[in-house]
Amino acid sequence: MMIGGKSKLEFNQLMDRKQKGVDSIEVYTDIKTFMVPTNSNDGLKLLNELDMTAYAVHAPMRNEENWHISVGNLTSNERARNLNIIKQSIEMAHHVCKVDNPIVIIHAGGHYELELYSKFDLINRRTKEIDMLKKDLQYLNNYIISKYPSVILGIENHCIFTYENGKVYGFNYGKDFDLPEVIRSLKLSNIKAVLDICHAQSVCNYDKLDVTKKNRKIEDFIRAYSDTLCLIHLANVKDFGEIEEKHGTPFHETPNDIDRLKKVIKTLEETGYKGRITLEILEKDHTNALNLKTTINTIKNIGYEKYIY
Repeated sequence: MMIGGKSKLEFNQLMDRKQKGVDSIEVYTDIKTFMVPTNSNDGLKLLNELDMTAYAVHAPMRNEENWHISVGNLTSNERARNLNIIKQSIEMAHHVCKVDNPIVIIHAGGHYELELYSKFDLINRRTKEIDMLKKDLQYLNNYIISKYPSVILGIENHCIFTYENGKVYGFNYGKDFDLPEVIRSLKLSNIKAVLDICHAQSVCNYDKLDVTKKNRKIEDFIRAYSDTLCLIHLANVKDFGEIEEKHGTPFHETPNDIDRLKKVIKTLEETGYKGRITLEILEKDHTNALNLKTTINTIKNIGYEKYIY
């Protein structure tokens, strides 16, 4: 396993990550990234100057109207625009990630306003989304094979809830193990899963309310995803991670945080995971990633320094 950080391709952020102890990064992008044609070339030049390596690119999470960018979108215009942005992210990863198999991270669909749908409507919507998700992944897999065959597309599990504009939204993807099941069923060469530990733990926390009575643990998520994984996003979470302050929190040297972190790393070792791990931690100042440093120190102090790159 190799643990890295996350950064924009900007000098101040990259230098900060290097000073905090990581030389390998997942590239953060937003929709503005792809408005500047030279971003990939300039970014690669910066990485080379700092002797750093990018191993993944996270596609933008929102478009110009602040709507979610995902696969499996049921609105035709949005779907076409989303696929185009994802293709640009794939091209960028091919150019800036000088590793054998660059990873592009994208989100699945399944985002809905809770009050708008009955249980029947949600089941119907879910069926349609899964069908569209499969079509999108088949299309993107064909695109990758024809143009950038070394790139792996990683589909990330969602947080169970998010809170926006005074309303609570839920996700179909993330609260069950349906995402790896879809990936297995398609048997596509360049499509894998990204397991976000913060998102998965939010589901485990929800289970503790005894609403679902499934009582899933973070180890269960890792084992359920293990044969489909290409990347881990590692961060802590408070409650359901439904607001920014509770999402992507650091691991402190407290008994609860250490216990959770050890369970994650030990289960990854037990399942034979040898891939990349991105520390995807919330920061107040992205040019001084103090929460990243806190998490790195915790990892080192519990005996896993060998995985930090």
